[in-house]
Amino acid sequence: MKRLLFGFLLLATLCQAAPPPITLGSPVSLPAVGLRFRAFREMKPMPLPMPAIRAERRGDGAKLLSNHEYWRFRQTAGVWFNDSCVIRVGTVTIAPFEKPELKPESELLAEFTELDRELPEEQMKKWVRQFAASEVLEVKPFSQSLYGCSAQVYELEERDGAHQVAYLLSPRTDPLRKVLLLFSIEKSRFDDRAERVIRQTLGSVQFVAPRRETVSLAEGNRKKGTPEYEASRARVIQSIRNFRDWWYVETDNYIFVSNQTDRRAMTRLRTELENAREVFADYFPLKIPLQSVSVVRIFNKRDQYKEYVGADMQWSGGIWTPARRELVISPLDRGARDSVQQMIMRQVAFHEGFHQYLYFATGEAQAGMWFNEGTAQFFEGIEFRTGKGIVVLPQYIERTLTALFDGDRVHDIAALVKMDRTEFYGEKRNVNYPLAQALVYYLWKGAPVAGKPEYAQIPVRYYDKLVETRDAGAANAAAWEGVDLQQLGRDLSRFWNDSNLIRQSIRYQPPAAPAAPPAGRGAAVGSRR
Repeated sequence: MKRLLFGFLLLATLCQAAPPPITLGSPVSLPAVGLRFRAFREMKPMPLPMPAIRAERRGDGAKLLSNHEYWRFRQTAGVWFNDSCVIRVGTVTIAPFEKPELKPESELLAEFTELDRELPEEQMKKWVRQFAASEVLEVKPFSQSLYGCSAQVYELEERDGAHQVAYLLSPRTDPLRKVLLLFSIEKSRFDDRAERVIRQTLGSVQFVAPRRETVSLAEGNRKKGTPEYEASRARVIQSIRNFRDWWYVETDNYIFVSNQTDRRAMTRLRTELENAREVFADYFPLKIPLQSVSVVRIFNKRDQYKEYVGADMQWSGGIWTPARRELVISPLDRGARDSVQQMIMRQVAFHEGFHQYLYFATGEAQAGMWFNEGTAQFFEGIEFRTGKGIVVLPQYIERTLTALFDGDRVHDIAALVKMDRTEFYGEKRNVNYPLAQALVYYLWKGAPVAGKPEYAQIPVRYYDKLVETRDAGAANAAAWEGVDLQQLGRDLSRFWNDSNLIRQSIRYQPPAAPAAPPAGRGAAVGSRR
């Protein structure tokens, strides 16, 4: 009986664990490309990851992108995925590049011009190889007759444990127009059934007239920025241009892209992040023109966020990625109350939003860990009262910070302010984060009420020097020049053990910073819609 029961449980477990079969799903549409087809069941659209900055050119400081990554971004019309398959749609509009290089975006824009002729056979193979990032093993005609179009099959090398095959499609009425459907299917899932479903997908392909882009009145009236700024904005819009469920909206300083269905909650978050940015600028005013739009990408579902950010960051609730120049925010897993979800998303937006603001405000400098993380934590305490954003000290944060200094404990501030990324995020990260926050809060709001107003100039000196030199080491030296760090450690401990001073600091608001000069496209970077 036990054996029978065990066998039944094992069979039930295996049946439960078996992935669902690959079957045909709902129709999808790429209006800008003029293409319709049916993807696989339960496939979700994936916005295109932004091309990453790979290096900086010495001398002029130009940001360098991979020409392969940038070319692939420009040639990708859409991506759909589920647990075992990915379909990537490519449009053959730019010739393949000669060799992998790192170049500024301005050079890539000039170099990657639209094709005005059909690519020769060998060039087409090269295009497919670069798009799929895999070697082409064989090219052959597609045996099945398709409605209104012809097709070629490109057999590809396996990549990352997935079977890959691509189909180059062209409408018979316009043979110069070519679209590639690249299928990547887990090797263990690729079988006769999967091949049958791929054929059904190809049989569902319809070419229609591409939808022409129109310029809205709001877009026509929008104040334009620097060429770099406009190029960054165009990349964001391109990353979602073919997805019906994705939308974007611009505010004074941001462009938000999202597939959130609850637009009321999104409206509130957009308003609060704009208001939080005013607080960032009160403490750290803009001193140089902005070269990039501030991008905020917000997902509707947690699994979409995890797929987008990759395996290393799936634990996070939001992340600012300087290389891709976007702030990405995740919803919580379903089950949490809406009010809790909104509170956490708001804290993530303010924290990561400051990282984003600081990066652009300092000319894309890499700030020191104590300053960058401590200040981002500090701004998680922004609250809006009578329309004005101020920094307070929520009770749960106060409890965390005061616990660091129980029994008049004195921390090594000299070690904290010298920490690099590896050390700060190391085994003591759970201490380093709140300690940096306790320090920054004290410098801005605790020291003035404790009779040490000179400490409040430390973050100002740091920021000013970072903007001037873009050198975190020089900024650190300027910030701490003449400061007795051992004495600062004792003063810090004394403050966090004095409840009266803490109460006074919560009521205290630092004087407003001087007005900021015009940004990259005037004081308002963007236009309201």
